[in-house]
Amino acid sequence: MTYYNLVDAFEEKGCPICFLVEKASQSAMDYFLYERVTDGGVRKDLKNSLGFCPRHAWQMVSMGDGLGISIVYEDVLGEMKDRMNSFGRTDK
Repeated sequence: MTYYNLVDAFEEKGCPICFLVEKASQSAMDYFLYERVTDGGVRKDLKNSLGFCPRHAWQMVSMGDGLGISIVYEDVLGEMKDRMNSFGRTDK
């Protein structure tokens, strides 16, 4: 299948590898937003990592799923707040 996807990608404008990477990234983000955003384990891992890198955070924004974005970043911002509040405390 990879061979045929690559052959098809040569029909697109620009680098065929970049095209395939972008297509896979879009597919993964779409899957995350519609199937995994309410998965507690996935959200916990994403919260602990402080969210997506800037590139993929903007990719998620461009997909227009305000509810999914708000669910994810409520957790992430809460984690950032907790970390900032505990910074410098000696009672931890």
